[in-house]
Amino acid sequence: MILYAFFFGVTLLLGLTGCNTVSVDLSPKTLQRIEKSPNYRDGKFHNLSESPSIATSIIELTTDALFQESNNSVPPFVPKYNSLSKETLDSLDCNSNFVIRLCHSTVLLKIQGKYILTDPIFSNSPSPFSLVHLQRFHPSPISIENLPEIDIVIISHDHYDHLDRPSIEKLIGKVKHFVTPLAVGDYLREWGVQDELITELDWWESVAIEDFIITATPARHGSGRGISDNHTLWASFCIYNPEFKFFYSGDTGIMPTFSEIGNKYGPFDLTMIQLGAYSEHWAYMHMTPEEAVEVHKMVYGNYMLPVHWGTFNLAYHAWDEPIVRAKKAANAENISLITALPGEVTEIKTIRQLAEKKTEGIVENEVIIKESAD
Repeated sequence: MILYAFFFGVTLLLGLTGCNTVSVDLSPKTLQRIEKSPNYRDGKFHNLSESPSIATSIIELTTDALFQESNNSVPPFVPKYNSLSKETLDSLDCNSNFVIRLCHSTVLLKIQGKYILTDPIFSNSPSPFSLVHLQRFHPSPISIENLPEIDIVIISHDHYDHLDRPSIEKLIGKVKHFVTPLAVGDYLREWGVQDELITELDWWESVAIEDFIITATPARHGSGRGISDNHTLWASFCIYNPEFKFFYSGDTGIMPTFSEIGNKYGPFDLTMIQLGAYSEHWAYMHMTPEEAVEVHKMVYGNYMLPVHWGTFNLAYHAWDEPIVRAKKAANAENISLITALPGEVTEIKTIRQLAEKKTEGIVENEVIIKESAD
């Protein structure tokens, strides 16, 4: 048990701060571009404010890894989820907007008939260490083979629980376009994704794909899959078309820049915000549930979908603590929190649609949960 705890602590330290096991050699073309970025200096990308990877100390982190109680961080049962089929997805109205959290930060959206997938991880474990197999708590509600053709895949950064090589390789031929932060695209090219299908963005840069404009915006985090870190960029994203706007935080700590994002691009019909795998040890890198609710307000979100929780054991808190705390914080702020099971389909009414339903000064904030096919 102590040996497992030691390697678990090392995995947390390496996996969450960017010091993992295998990095990619950046191409000369990529190096030329990133050197022009205002966010890149001294051979690394930097956060907008000082954000040490370890907020406490390595000694304190290791001590907790060795001796802190697990605190129910792994559920003693398989959490409920809904199996999902391609037929169910195809039957959803192409004139409406739907969101399905599959696991962790892997979210499938069907927006006006177009499919968008975030940070796909369909593997059983995100750990690069064979001695520490961080087994997922529940199966994926749908396999990659059964997914419809995906119009856009958005990757927020290169950590293993967000950039999963086996999933990317299986998605080749099923995805029309990948959007990543700067330099992350070199991983995709090395793994077989065609260059013309990849768009890499610096913070505040945008690209038009299909009917959407996608803007990479700052996040407070880090990157890396090798001994060195922060050689690739991390980001949050604003995605919008004339009918629908949503915000994806990626992994991040709270920061004032989210108010700027809200003022520039909000309000958002939907926010997808990280609120799991938090700890005092990496307080600058991951938000607590209460901070996530605050960010939802900062960017002027309507519906909020919590992500980055309930799939992998990546911190010391109880496996369901993030959603319990998020519900309490959201209720206190009268925020519409989406708590659908993995694989359940939620129809999102846009801000405009809700305004049209306003009666006697009261807006009907109803989320429709549709049971998926087994």
